[in-house]
Amino acid sequence: MKTRNGWKRSSEKQILYQKGNGYVYRDQKYSEKDWFCRLSNFAVLDENQCKLKIRGEFHSTAYIRTMFSKNILKSSFSALILPCIVFSTLSLIVFLGITSYQINRNFAFAFENDMMRGFYLLLAILFAGLGVVLFIKSVVLKQKCYYTNCHGGRGYLTLSRSEYTRMMKLFKLHEAKESIFFAKITLSRIIIRELIEFDALDYYEMASNIHVAKYMGWEAHKNIQESIDLIQKTRAEYAKGLIYRLAIEDKLENKVIGYIGLSRYDLSQTTCQIVYAISEAYWGKGYAKEAVIGFIERLKDMGKTTIYASHVQENVASGKVLIHCGFIRDPHRDTKMMIHEEEKNIISYILEERKENS
Repeated sequence: MKTRNGWKRSSEKQILYQKGNGYVYRDQKYSEKDWFCRLSNFAVLDENQCKLKIRGEFHSTAYIRTMFSKNILKSSFSALILPCIVFSTLSLIVFLGITSYQINRNFAFAFENDMMRGFYLLLAILFAGLGVVLFIKSVVLKQKCYYTNCHGGRGYLTLSRSEYTRMMKLFKLHEAKESIFFAKITLSRIIIRELIEFDALDYYEMASNIHVAKYMGWEAHKNIQESIDLIQKTRAEYAKGLIYRLAIEDKLENKVIGYIGLSRYDLSQTTCQIVYAISEAYWGKGYAKEAVIGFIERLKDMGKTTIYASHVQENVASGKVLIHCGFIRDPHRDTKMMIHEEEKNIISYILEERKENS
């Protein structure tokens, strides 16, 4: 069922992202900070368990890690970097004011009194000291902050570099345990992993774009419910060892920007055909190439020796990606296909494992 600000789903595992800074979960609205608190308040986070304090709460570790990363990014800026800039700027302004008065007698209204000059000098030193402390914490020691429940209320907690690294390793450990079939691939800029329920909005933003769907065998999604249903079907397929669709997640933005997977055709113990799609905002930036290369390496590890790929003839960019990834043209497999009620020429490629001469 569609709502004014987004979508709603009866399943308790679904979350409604709104376009503004807010979330809706189980029909209850949360501000961004409230949601950060909710998903960064851990009862247990160790090698054996990743559990939030809120009873009856279910979220995958991948989603908790995503929200925690966003919390860290925004809170570190708000509680460390921004105050450092503000205090340093204030200190500089006061120092310049005092210096200007001593040289040119400017700002006499503020500095002509010795006691006031002493007060402003002390204030400037205090600001400078705070700025230096925050600079050391954020830049030198690489400390980070996150917003959560603490000391009987809400506030920012500071993490050392080693604590942050340890927590991220624990998230990765539990994410691996939660994988149904496909262990995630971590590459330079992206992560290839199983789709989860909470990817629905990101996936919808990609799949609803008519330019993305133009050369694909599926229609652009008309509403987010289509994306929800597709992800639920996909997760059921993981349980059968099928990986028709996997998420391509941007590591920096913690956002799903496309998918990659296997076609239902040419699928055997040693052969497969890959399919992929990338959000329009990420075209021409090498994300597709990185995903294809990383995915191919995993397929080889899975025993695939012959990998096919194809694209609509007009989609020249996709062909360039495949060539850059080592595929070669295979004109014998070229065919025609109905794409959005129009017959299209399909250009084929192949990547085979080289066999040594016996």
